[in-house]
Amino acid sequence: AVVAYAALTVLLGVMATWCAAGVNWPIFCEIVPEESRSTVVAWDTALEGISGTVIGTPAVAFLANVFGYSQEVGASVRNEANAVALGKGLMWTTVLPSMACLAFYSLMHSYP
Repeated sequence: AVVAYAALTVLLGVMATWCAAGVNWPIFCEIVPEESRSTVVAWDTALEGISGTVIGTPAVAFLANVFGYSQEVGASVRNEANAVALGKGLMWTTVLPSMACLAFYSLMHSYP
């Protein structure tokens, strides 16, 4: 499981970073006036980062609670049920947005 997790993490880190430089910025260069490009790219980067922080963190906490995360402080430091619940929350807040991005970016490949 550790090898699969490491491989998927590296794959996500390598593939997810291409969207800005390979898709977003070239599109902005085509549709945004030259004097506004840096502002638009800055807003895009800022909103992307803020949305991940403002929406993602509470979503992970909410989903972890849905999947049975217990906030009780017990004698055991290691709680496997909490780890599983948190892992499921992280998985859903990573996979669903990634699939939505894949769907939207795929729509750009259809021509009129």
